[in-house]
Amino acid sequence: MRWLPLLLILSGCVQAPIAPNLKLPEQSCARLDMPPIPQDVKIEIHGDNVTANEGGLTVLRGYSQARRLLR
Repeated sequence: MRWLPLLLILSGCVQAPIAPNLKLPEQSCARLDMPPIPQDVKIEIHGDNVTANEGGLTVLRGYSQARRLLR
């Protein structure tokens, strides 16, 4: 029982400056503005054969752009 206060103290977060003059390099992340998903989406994939309506093409284009950015 006497260890309980010690465990509570050690498990808390401490906000202390470790390196106050440390400057991290700013990085800009690539952004992808995707259009909203259309109301009518049809995608059929049979091996290498892909057929899609206009909504399906919008979704497939967004998916391929997102995969490219994540690599």
